[in-house]
Order: sequence, then structure tokens, then C-alpha cells
Amino acid sequence: MQAIRRIFLSSALMAACVSDSMAAPPTCRGQSMLDEMQVAEPAAYAKVLEAATKTVNADALLWRVETAGVAPSFQFGTVHLSDPRVTTLSPAVTAALASAKAVALEIADMSTAGMQAAIGADPMLMISPDRGLATLITPEEFAIAKAALTPAGMPEAALRIMKPWVVTMALTLPMCEQLRTSSGVKVLDQLLGDMARARSIPVIGLETIAFQLQVMAGIPEDQQVGMVRAALKFADRREDMLETMLQMYVKRQTAMIWPFNLALADKAGIKPDAFKGFEADLLIGRNLTMRDAAKPHLDKGGLFMGVGAMHLVGETGLVNLLRQIGFMVTAVE
Repeated sequence: MQAIRRIFLSSALMAACVSDSMAAPPTCRGQSMLDEMQVAEPAAYAKVLEAATKTVNADALLWRVETAGVAPSFQFGTVHLSDPRVTTLSPAVTAALASAKAVALEIADMSTAGMQAAIGADPMLMISPDRGLATLITPEEFAIAKAALTPAGMPEAALRIMKPWVVTMALTLPMCEQLRTSSGVKVLDQLLGDMARARSIPVIGLETIAFQLQVMAGIPEDQQVGMVRAALKFADRREDMLETMLQMYVKRQTAMIWPFNLALADKAGIKPDAFKGFEADLLIGRNLTMRDAAKPHLDKGGLFMGVGAMHLVGETGLVNLLRQIGFMVTAVE
């Protein structure tokens, strides 16, 4: 779920919850759960594949965005992770960024300090002393959350009052990735920002951290509970989940991410209705917000826009949304 992952906040937000004492970043190791599903659950795999096949604009990560009279812009689908398979950029992506007049990311400042400042400004978006996690799930489920997250630096007392969406986000990243980012290894989006600043290219934020927190906190409580229960079901397979998503990204199979995670949720007994708010607000709604924020810069030409790959695909994705307002958008790679 980076897709449900995650997809959603930068892994730097999770880094605010873990220690930065690691001397050397660990390597995440996992296996593809999609390959596993294909062999062990062919019917479920066929359903995921069918949904992916019907998803438009999912065959590329780098897109050229053009309008008359100005230099072309580029739109690049990212994944908010630090694995070298995604942070090693192709020559086409590097050239597109190097030629940009401005770089637009989901968030301009992805530093831990920036994340902590946003959280501190309104902590009630993340905690609820009266209706926190411990009051909304069973003791057995809470024990799973505790076993998964207290080693990552989240005290039990804090976990008890966390809103379910926060715990879902924390559970989407295994300890190895959280330790990598907290030790200073950059996720792809941070790397793009650093590359731009090294070239004195202005970096623009299409959203703010506060806005992302507000959107997540706005998901109806019952849906938050359904999402966290689905995540808890596979809490012991977080490295496998990470590897699955990484392989989908590298293989240009981003259209499979969302239906794959819905299939896992269904296996956990959680129906798709639990993700309606997430899909409507975190994907579709934010796509419109980012399109409108990017448009003035796209009108000038020369913009490099890097946003989560899941924001590009489908009828409501940014590729299609930009076409709807007159831009010519074509796949590069």
C-alpha cells in the first residue's frame, strides 16, 4: 500500500517517530506477495490483473506536458522510499529535472524538523485521548500494533491515544525502511528536491504537511478502523509488502497497487467500503488540488513535477486531469 501506503504521507513523517541512532542503514529484505498470490490464489490474482488492465495511463512514470508557446514540462511518478532501485534515476528523468525552471513536489520541505513542526501545530489531528486506537480495536489487535510499533520508538502510552490512520501509516513501512530514513538516507522525493537545489532550481510545494494531515484525519472513523485492521492483519509481513510495492513500481505495474491492496484487505475480512474515504480524499481530491496548484507553473513551461505514482494513473489521475484542461500529455518512459 504505498498505494494505501502508502500513499499517501512521506516516509519522513514516520522518521519523526524513530531513533536516529543507527550507525549504518539496514537493507530491507522481502519477497513479492504478488508473485505469491499468483501461485497460491490465482482467482484473486486474476481479479487484481483485470482491474489493473482497465486502468488508463499506467504504462509510464515520466510524462511530457506541453502547451503552445512555452518549453515543455515533465511529470514524474515517484515512490516515497529510499531503495536504490528507485533513487537511481534514468538519464531521461535526470535530464528533465536538470532542464527545469522549477521543481514541484508534493511537499517542498520534507525535513524531519518540518514534519515535527507541522505535527506540533495541531497534534489533535493525530491523537484522540478519548477515542484513540486502544478504544477502537480489540485487545488482541492492540497487542499486534504494540509488538510492531514499540520497537520503532512509539511508546505504548502514545500508541493508545493515536488515531487509527496514524497507526495505519506507521504499519505500512517496515522497521528497516524507517531506520534508513531516520539515519539520513533520502527517499526519492527528497533526492529530487536536493538535486534541484544543488542546481539552484526553485522547489515548490503543491501541498503542505498540515493539509495532508488534515485530509488523513478527515477520513471517517469507521473507515480508519477498517484500514488499521487490514494493516494489522499483515503487520508481520511489512518487508514483503514493501518489496511487493517496489517491484510493482520498478516494473511499471503501478495500476496493480490499489487493487492488490484491496485484495489483501478482503482477505483480512475488510471490504472495499473501508477505503472509500481514503480513495476519495487522499487520491482523487488531492489530485485536483495538486493539478490546480501546478497549473500556473505549467502555463509558464519548464516545470518538473514529481508526485506519488498513484496520483498519475486512472481516469481521475493527474495525466488525465491535465489533459482535461488543455495540456498535451505524452508518455516518455
